[in-house]
Amino acid sequence: MMTPDMISREDLSVLIHRSGLKLDGEQFEALRRSYANLQILADLVRVPRDRRAEPSSVFRVSAAPQGHGTPDARPTPQRDGDV
Repeated sequence: MMTPDMISREDLSVLIHRSGLKLDGEQFEALRRSYANLQILADLVRVPRDRRAEPSSVFRVSAAPQGHGTPDARPTPQRDGDV
């Protein structure tokens, strides 16, 4: 049974052939049933964004030089005679 937002078997076969995927019948039908949701996600990826759209938690810039109190810093090895 084909719902209005379900891709036809022929159209999906073309897309699968272009991509080079090797799917069995069960995988093909699972992809066909979920194609509408995949299309929505693909459309979201294609939306142009600038750097401000990236969450600030992804990149951290520390004002302190590395090794001087930053949480990610590794301890600086001490040499003989260092205080």
